Amino acid sequence: MTSGRGPKADAIPHSTICTRLRLFGYERIVSSGLLSDQTAPLFILHLADGSLRLNGKSATILDCKERSIRWTDGALPATIYEMEVSADGLVGAGTAQTAETAPQAFVATAIPPSKYQTQITKTRYPAGTSPDSVPDAEWDTGTILTVGFKCEKGQRLPVQRVMLGSSDISADVSLTVNKGDFLVLGLELEPSDCIFDPSLYLTGSIVFSTFGETFSGTLSTTCQSQSGSGELLWKGQAADETMQAIAEIIDRHSVHTDGTQRRNQ
Repeated sequence: MTSGRGPKADAIPHSTICTRLRLFGYERIVSSGLLSDQTAPLFILHLADGSLRLNGKSATILDCKERSIRWTDGALPATIYEMEVSADGLVGAGTAQTAETAPQAFVATAIPPSKYQTQITKTRYPAGTSPDSVPDAEWDTGTILTVGFKCEKGQRLPVQRVMLGSSDISADVSLTVNKGDFLVLGLELEPSDCIFDPSLYLTGSIVFSTFGETFSGTLSTTCQSQSGSGELLWKGQAADETMQAIAEIIDRHSVHTDGTQRRNQ
């Protein structure tokens, strides 16, 4: 298990960055520590099929290049946002300002920083088994998953960090966005990592909900179960201390996690 790097992710085409993007913006705070405690974001940016929404309301793209996007909220006075985006479209950094205010620095990530209480099945199940079909008695308490980021001095873009229990597994996971526009985290650890932490989960993948309040997926191997037919099911929910801010995120956005439209208040 290595450290010092962020999660692995493949670059996505320029055309995709300019037509499909979902990022949560936060105040830029330079720190060597991990920001993992959920706080309400400054903004939620959602770009789909060329249509841009900022906090659930229509916004206007002023310019979009290979690694940057510039937009305005159309308010009076209008706020102009300029953001550099990573090649994979999963983190960004920029400024927001009006004609009357100084630039405010922000960073953005594809998932709100959160700690997840997790559950894992006691036994393996056939591929395709729905977690909802597994009785409560067949679940064990799982290892806490933490997703956060660092804003380090000298680095413009934030560095995403993923912790499993007390182990930093950032260099051993992949982050991608699937066709349904959901964030997918893949685990790619080695059996030798169990020497350092026998509670680790080694290989598998999970899919996060739209606003990051839950996830579900499967594990092929863990330190405690490295062979056998079928898969272990793994699910998680943001810890109690993070749920209030996540609820605020959902309330501020115009689309429910099931894809239905909300009325703007």
